[in-house]
Amino acid sequence: MADILANRLGIDPSFVDLDGFEQERDMWLAGWSFDRVLTEPKEANQYLNELQSETNSFIVHDGEKVSLKVFAPPAPWQEVEEWTDRTILEGSFSLKSGSRESFYNRIVVYYDYDESGGDREENFESAIIAVDAASQDRSEWAEVSTRVIKSRWMRSLAFSQPEGISGLRVYHVSKGNGSGEGTLFYDGTAKTLSWMAPGGLQGEPVRLSQDGKYQVFDADRNRYIRVIAAISELPYSDASAPVLITGGKGETHAAALAQKLLNRFRDPVATASFEIDMNSIAFMNRFIKPSDLKDCTTGEACGMGMTGWVRNRLMLTSVRPDFSTHKVSIEAVETKMHRRYAFIAASGQNDYGEASGKERAYGFVGGAGNSTGGEDGYYIW
Repeated sequence: MADILANRLGIDPSFVDLDGFEQERDMWLAGWSFDRVLTEPKEANQYLNELQSETNSFIVHDGEKVSLKVFAPPAPWQEVEEWTDRTILEGSFSLKSGSRESFYNRIVVYYDYDESGGDREENFESAIIAVDAASQDRSEWAEVSTRVIKSRWMRSLAFSQPEGISGLRVYHVSKGNGSGEGTLFYDGTAKTLSWMAPGGLQGEPVRLSQDGKYQVFDADRNRYIRVIAAISELPYSDASAPVLITGGKGETHAAALAQKLLNRFRDPVATASFEIDMNSIAFMNRFIKPSDLKDCTTGEACGMGMTGWVRNRLMLTSVRPDFSTHKVSIEAVETKMHRRYAFIAASGQNDYGEASGKERAYGFVGGAGNSTGGEDGYYIW
């Protein structure tokens, strides 16, 4: 995403928080690697929106630099400021139920996009569905509310390029190919291309008549490959090239995203609007910005079945200072981060009872009921 901002949108790298991008990536998206061949120019914003949706992250501009924030708990070493009724200006607090706008108890993530240019369900070869049956029951919400994510970046298969045939670039292999080594065959006289999937049979040749995109099938037409051909660069003689297809992490990524969204939205998520004094606009030597986390304790959050909030963790979605009134207008959304989260500690660290406060910032294996040293234990995010 940082590359798109700098090289596609032309934003000066000095205005992009590259260190922050790397920290969020390494902390929360380790192992999330997407490989995709882009076959036609589109708005850079479209790619950014897709990647944000599929990684549950946000690109934020705070007036100084563009940064990235993954929707995740604070790291163990990050302090979260608490805002109370002393922080919130009297009479400014309002609360809106999210029972319609932010309530989903069924999440569908489509992935393995076929790169056809379409956006229908049949253009995706795989899907993961996460369901919270309890919230659909009559005893709770008695309804099904579905959120759909159509991922163009998550893939079950990765593939190599056909180095032995110049002028060709693979941009999609169907899930039906499976893993293994397939082969592309080019007939230099007839100018045709054919495909044999791993362990399959060579399919019918396709004539390459002009620059562009082609779909080439194995004898089993569920096993196909899509390529871009540059006619002037193709070989003059016959050629063949292996395409190594390996397993990707598409299913793992899709399942993780679906479960995180379900955990967050299975109950309605409320949004809050209020004002704070300008003197509260900074914390830990920097200005607050959208995507910051705050713990909110206020008796103003009553109604809608609530008696008030005690350290309810919010994510700021809008921060609008008004220097003429010396006030800052805040909009925020509940995160549902009610539990205790941490990174797993390195091997050899003290058990929980003997661990220092610094060491307890890391995760420990809990006992019955996830109890750790008599306290609520740590949970996997």
